Amino acid sequence: LVVAEIALASVLLVGAGLTLRSFSKLIAVDPGFRTTNVLTVQLVLPTARYQTSRARADLYARAFEALNALPEIEYAGVAAVTPLTGNNWTIPFERVDQPSPAGVRPPDVGWQASTGGYFQALAIPLREGRLFEDRDAAAPVAPAIISESLAREYFANESPLGHRLRFGPNEAEIVGVVGDIRRAGLDDQPRADMYLAFTRFADAVSTLFVRTTGDPTAAFPAVRSALRTLDPNIMVLRPRTM
Repeated sequence: LVVAEIALASVLLVGAGLTLRSFSKLIAVDPGFRTTNVLTVQLVLPTARYQTSRARADLYARAFEALNALPEIEYAGVAAVTPLTGNNWTIPFERVDQPSPAGVRPPDVGWQASTGGYFQALAIPLREGRLFEDRDAAAPVAPAIISESLAREYFANESPLGHRLRFGPNEAEIVGVVGDIRRAGLDDQPRADMYLAFTRFADAVSTLFVRTTGDPTAAFPAVRSALRTLDPNIMVLRPRTM
């Protein structure tokens, strides 16, 4: 019995050691973005009042103007997906000038819809070009931002800026390149990602990302008040620090 107990204890100790070792490795992984002083808030707009993507985009633009005027706020933006929550959305895409052969499915890349403030709030570095801007809502061609991995894989010997991408029936023009992030989890390798302008695909439900100058939790009342001042029917849910 004593021998069995010692053997069992040894197994548990080895297992605990391996678990701690794996955990320490994950802690040391660079996700490609910064979470210090970042507050996330889920927003739900009243769909009856904001029925179109353009109407929702206009409200978000006014929200960013109000939030950026607060002394507690450094950057604010929204996105459809929160990193490190297991999301793994992909979509087939191809270069317009290099279409896939007939009968061949285009490669899949990860995708996300966001505003320019999303990259600033999470300190995702801009490598080339520019971030999304308000003027993109009325641009004749939808803008897109790609990750470094996508740029290396599909634009190895040229600048991707100005090139057009096709995904399904839609096309977008590349306006910027940003750093890679680990989007699904810390054990997820950085990969080819495509970002679409939130102003063109604005949804009634989104996640607000706010980088604050101090304690992000303490800034939440001011954030909620600014949003409710624009429209008291906006639902401001689940404030969390990253």
